[in-house]
Amino acid sequence: MTYTSLAHVPAGHAPSPDKSPIQKWISRLTGVHRNAPAHVHHTVHAVRQYSEAGLVGAAFGALDATKPQYSDKAQLGTAAVGLVGAMIGATEDYATDLRNIGSDAVAIFTFRKGKQMVESKRLSAHGEPGGRTHGDSDWGTEMDPIVEAAKHL
Repeated sequence: MTYTSLAHVPAGHAPSPDKSPIQKWISRLTGVHRNAPAHVHHTVHAVRQYSEAGLVGAAFGALDATKPQYSDKAQLGTAAVGLVGAMIGATEDYATDLRNIGSDAVAIFTFRKGKQMVESKRLSAHGEPGGRTHGDSDWGTEMDPIVEAAKHL
């Protein structure tokens, strides 16, 4: 090979005649490459992001259980602070954390509102005026003549 052809080989793809076929096979199976530090880097960031999401979810779950009247405002406020903070501090290390926390807040808020919307539509389709108590269910009752007859006793 000439110097020119070697200069245009992408990083990590240079020929490696020193590797045995078994080493090459193990590298393919495990995904370990010459750029293994990149895998470690992304793994650490994934763990960090999942930890942030778990903490945000736990905090909003606790808030919703104890002070439900503040839940929506806190989630939307956190989403806004995360978005604006990430834009303002775009060149700072904490911008990624703010972006992640804001997107977690949006995900939790839209999850809750989507669930409320579907439950509301389901209840209005059945002609029921209010919510249900824990343990109530109407799964399968539309087609079960015994359950329908028991309702009218």
